[in-house]
Amino acid sequence: EHLEAQGETVVGGFLSPGHQEYIDQKVRSNVSGLNLSASARIAAVAAATADSNWLSVDGWEALSAKVAVNFTDVYRRLCAYLKHHNVTAEVVFVVGADNARFALTPNMRFAIVSRSDTPSAWGGDYRTKLQAHPNVTWVDTEVKASSSAVRSGQWEQVPE
Repeated sequence: EHLEAQGETVVGGFLSPGHQEYIDQKVRSNVSGLNLSASARIAAVAAATADSNWLSVDGWEALSAKVAVNFTDVYRRLCAYLKHHNVTAEVVFVVGADNARFALTPNMRFAIVSRSDTPSAWGGDYRTKLQAHPNVTWVDTEVKASSSAVRSGQWEQVPE
């Protein structure tokens, strides 16, 4: 919605559940963490997006990659997929403000989502550095959902 409000056309959203190795690291840092299998996470995302005409889920990162991959690998794979299917589109990688540092990656476009309930330190220095960067769009939102909340079983924070 934010990009469209700026006059851009959004043709789709691509969700890539993480590799189990990466998720295991995240869950270990949260003792009460919920650790769903890769196939269960893919099924949950597919169910959550089933009624969407613009969101899709790809299981490659979670099921086919032999090891945890960098976000740049997911980005490059999607770009290659679109090129293979003769689709010309600019890919915008969406991250939370806690990962704003990723926007320093050259030759990529980012939308950085900042939630009102997150510490201002998350993304703060990067927001100053990247505010005028042509490949970065900051999106401020009141949505409270987070992957950390989902991993800790706080399902009530997930929007319907």
